[in-house]
Amino acid sequence: MIVKLLNSLKGFYTFKELESKVGIPSQVLWRYTSLTNIPEKVTSRKLVERILTHRLIEKAIDKVVTKNSYGYIETWRYLYDTHFLGIVGYEAAKFVGPEDIDVVIVFPEEDASLALARES
Repeated sequence: MIVKLLNSLKGFYTFKELESKVGIPSQVLWRYTSLTNIPEKVTSRKLVERILTHRLIEKAIDKVVTKNSYGYIETWRYLYDTHFLGIVGYEAAKFVGPEDIDVVIVFPEEDASLALARES
């Protein structure tokens, strides 16, 4: 799960920015995101803790979900952003937990991509 989250966050932050926030060298972060290496459980927990402490997820979401000049949120900005959808999937997985989900119903049709964004 942490590898998928890091891959999503790298769409909003550079490796150097992530390095300064999570305290792991950018070369190591690159190895994690390229699946050359996988972090151990203890390292994964520390990464998640630091990501949450620095509010990296919330800041990334705020970059994408913004109101236009008329006060509306334009869904087209995030519906096809795979990095954003990966973050939404992480948040959905935290909410749902270990439950096995078979069906997700969304309304309207254009938000179907959000329904597909969940951790495997």
